[in-house]
Amino acid sequence: MTYSFRTNGNFIDFVHTDNTSLQVESVLRSLHNTSRAVSWSYSDDENRINFKVDDLDIRDFLISEIDFDGTAMNSQDDFETGITAMFPGLAGGSEVATYQIKTILTDDQIKALPITPVELVPAPGAGSILIYHKAVFNRPVSNVDYTGIGEDDGIDIKYDAGFSVSGGFWNDSNAGVVQLTTLLTNADLYGQYITTQFPVGVLNNGYTDPTIISTTDASAVNKAIVLSGEGDSSWTGGDADNSLEVTVFYSIVDL
Repeated sequence: MTYSFRTNGNFIDFVHTDNTSLQVESVLRSLHNTSRAVSWSYSDDENRINFKVDDLDIRDFLISEIDFDGTAMNSQDDFETGITAMFPGLAGGSEVATYQIKTILTDDQIKALPITPVELVPAPGAGSILIYHKAVFNRPVSNVDYTGIGEDDGIDIKYDAGFSVSGGFWNDSNAGVVQLTTLLTNADLYGQYITTQFPVGVLNNGYTDPTIISTTDASAVNKAIVLSGEGDSSWTGGDADNSLEVTVFYSIVDL
């Protein structure tokens, strides 16, 4: 299997060639050479590269299996030189791409959130950090409501075993906080979408204080983003057919 970037007038064709004897070629995307819908980052293995073309995400791919107009690449530097030559707008560095990933929690996972977090975005790899943008929650069907939710219980999006990256849902009286029971027991919200969006930091009188993340901060670097419940015990109620969809929008930054 190889990937090729080929000049086609003012467009660049991104081509996949399979590894069968027929070597069937497919044009996966065709982008104008002024496009900035291409991004890349270095893998820990110097013989491999991570890159994204439009909505296609290719990770840890062997550089020697990539060519630009027939010229094979031999190093990560070769890839950067080739991609910026074809897409001049990328010169000076790649823009940070935004990704999205959907996780569908089962009834058992929802009830167990106070005890067992659910991974929403996998860890990005050594020397990298996930930057959270927002999440969209949805109960897709008219589910059976949950019970046993304590008055101080909540769910939060955070780095695995680290600090919060989102406002979450809480059962308290703070202004502007979406009640957890609104998400898990309100029939009016079935089939609707709720967005939660706080940048990394602490909400303080309506403003968000910045959080400094160092390259040695074990609570954030190379950590997954998880949905974590806060409570003394698992919740009750629900039904085997219940589910909760959580779509997270995020970026990966190499430190």
